Amino acid sequence: MNPKYEKILSYYEDIKLHTGTLSGKEGFFDFQPVSSLHSEVTAFAYGIREKKSAVSLENYPCTSVVMLSETDLTRRFYIKLQAQLFKWEKYICGIKISVNGKDFYKNDREFFENVNLGWPTVYIPVDEGLLKAGENTVEITQTSGETHLLVADVSILSLPKATPNQQLTVKTAVRMGDIFALSFYVPEGEVAVKENTDCEITDIIKSPINATHTIVGIKVCGENLSLKLDINGETVSAVMPEVFPASDDFCMVGTDSDDHRHDDSDETDRIIEIFANTNLGNFWQARPQEFRNYHDLSSEETWKNRVDYLKAFNTSMSLTDGENDMPYFPDLCGEKFVGKHFHESYLYFCSALVYDEKLSRELFLDVDALRGSNSFGETRKLFQTVLKKMYESCRAAEGLTSVGSPSLLTIYEASSGFERVTIEPVSNANLLIGAVRGVAPKMWGAHVPTDWYFGEPNDVTKANKFLLAMQLLYMHGADYIYAENSLFKTNAFSREDWEDEFCTICRKYLREFYDYTVKNPREGKMKADLAVLYGNNEYFMWHHDDRMAELPENDDWDITVWGKWKDNRHQKCWRAIDAWLPLADNQHSKKNILNLDLFSGTPYGTVNIIPYESDYTKYKALALLGWNTYEDGFAEKIRDYVEQGGTAFVSYCHFNKTDVSGEPMVYASADALGIKCGELVTTDSAVLLNNLQTAVLGEEITLVKCETDGEKVAVDENGNVVVWKKKIGKGTLYFGTFADFNCPDGKMEVLKYVLELMGEDAADVICSNSNICFTERVTEDGKSVIDVLNVSSNGKDAEKFELIFKDGSKISGEAAPCEIKTIKR
Repeated sequence: MNPKYEKILSYYEDIKLHTGTLSGKEGFFDFQPVSSLHSEVTAFAYGIREKKSAVSLENYPCTSVVMLSETDLTRRFYIKLQAQLFKWEKYICGIKISVNGKDFYKNDREFFENVNLGWPTVYIPVDEGLLKAGENTVEITQTSGETHLLVADVSILSLPKATPNQQLTVKTAVRMGDIFALSFYVPEGEVAVKENTDCEITDIIKSPINATHTIVGIKVCGENLSLKLDINGETVSAVMPEVFPASDDFCMVGTDSDDHRHDDSDETDRIIEIFANTNLGNFWQARPQEFRNYHDLSSEETWKNRVDYLKAFNTSMSLTDGENDMPYFPDLCGEKFVGKHFHESYLYFCSALVYDEKLSRELFLDVDALRGSNSFGETRKLFQTVLKKMYESCRAAEGLTSVGSPSLLTIYEASSGFERVTIEPVSNANLLIGAVRGVAPKMWGAHVPTDWYFGEPNDVTKANKFLLAMQLLYMHGADYIYAENSLFKTNAFSREDWEDEFCTICRKYLREFYDYTVKNPREGKMKADLAVLYGNNEYFMWHHDDRMAELPENDDWDITVWGKWKDNRHQKCWRAIDAWLPLADNQHSKKNILNLDLFSGTPYGTVNIIPYESDYTKYKALALLGWNTYEDGFAEKIRDYVEQGGTAFVSYCHFNKTDVSGEPMVYASADALGIKCGELVTTDSAVLLNNLQTAVLGEEITLVKCETDGEKVAVDENGNVVVWKKKIGKGTLYFGTFADFNCPDGKMEVLKYVLELMGEDAADVICSNSNICFTERVTEDGKSVIDVLNVSSNGKDAEKFELIFKDGSKISGEAAPCEIKTIKR
């Protein structure tokens, strides 16, 4: 980074912690909260309760002695208070703080949330005039409340002090025609333009949230930006960004406010100010949640000031507000309002939430309706009907309404009215990206849940997962990408705060990523030659062996997602997609059930997951792996697709017309495919794959005997054909004779083998390294742009790769962990 940028950034990031020595009249005792806001969700996955040694304020105040040097006194300061209430459900109490015997802070309704750990941190600005070199005594007194406060730490945080007329905004890159803003520290006086080159000054205003700051709005008109201001008679030369060419490609980057305060505490304004001034992005989402991030929501007037501040920095905004606590927010945002967001509609299937009045109401939860459904098809229609209600309850007059999608139910969510689909990668990110791309809503993006679902510990590897997720999403075409949290605090697994290494790294990565998107617009149209069909009435959400860890604690409700059917054997068949999306090595700093495999390579290129109703002809190869309830015309649709040159893989179980798991299967005819199916046979013998390798079933499966003119791809020891291959018109059909969904390891080998054959045949580009994810785009003039990303988040060494093209040419290279390399051909 340019040293001038680094100096500006230090105003927000050169954080020093001056540790206090805490004491109390009644001494310390160890305390661990008995529950938290998430206790009913999980006691294991991310609801970890941390034990700390604390001082009680029930009868007496506590004191903390903090040592400062003469040099320290040139900085600005915050009191850092880490505490919780003995009965956390009370949330608030009155506190008073004095420094060196002088009272400086009093709040009768201080808010102490307990999202998980129960040890939140509150930062309170303190005038440096109260502090001195040497010992500083900070005293915390509880003045009111229905329970008593437990204090674990009182320290002082310091940052550099601004000098008059100092620039406070880091803006490293812009595109031609962009509008951006720079902020300056102007405690008094006026700001005027003295000289400007290749830019137009759009506005000069006092900051709506900080009276000592002045914001200058700027439009980029040329390549050589230069700006000199007259501030109270002093000429100030602005540090300007580098200019890049204009582009139609645009990606919003930013943050959600899942755990950020929405009250009148310092935190809300502080985070917004740091976000805008340190180049963290151009998108900010409000997410008010009573008791989670506020007890007394800030007033409409206060929110107007915050919105006006973000608008001055040309920031787009969105709102997640199930209770409609901020109905005025869209109007305040005006044209910068992106739309409202409905978070995690899939929770409709978690019947345990019926006991949560608020969530049950927001999700239109109807357990009786779910239990009354008689088939997968009925439950699917029920869900789609409820999705429409969710959409109507959430949408605003302006903007595109979003739905949050952490599972493959996004296939249904995107077809039920929501114009935006916001995926939340909680396990294989490529799988979920493929699903939203396959559905193709008007706009799609992602909410990156680094804190909650990217595992533990909160270390550099976990931060790398955050960066990798953003890079992967951007490569695949996301229109917006934002962090759920982890930029200023974490609540899951362990508590990190503003100044801690993990949060600091996450902020650094977000800045670098946002900068990358400005400098590197995506060129051309994305190619996706491979698709997996999400079958008719399918209910696959996540891989059976790679699910969020709290689900088993709640009776595996994701397995009974349609309300009551526990038989999920077909879901194991989805693991065959590993042939097209092989899991990357070295993703975690330690092996743990909480660390899900988020990243996969793409040896044959981009893979989409497409709805049953889709146009199959967009793809060169199509595989059906999971559930399918057969409907008239499906065989003909597959035949027509193959006749036109496509390669398809379907199995006899997908001709099953029964729509309830566990009942006897009734099969439709496959005659339209030139396959006459006869009697069913069972086998548990070994299967020969083109006489090259053997797959040992080890468990009984059912096959159908067929008459057809095709080639035998896989045959068991008794001569039963397991997979047929036949030409239909210009294309190729692979037909699995599997008549049920049992999937022992040997069958999985067969499924993967077939997908590998299809990938080798269909892909225009093949990558030799399964730790590499790549995308290919084609520009209007027919050129290829290939982005290569090393997805080994815990890797230390560069990964070598070779790209092999249809024409026989090859390109070799290597990519360091978390590095994107662009190859133009």
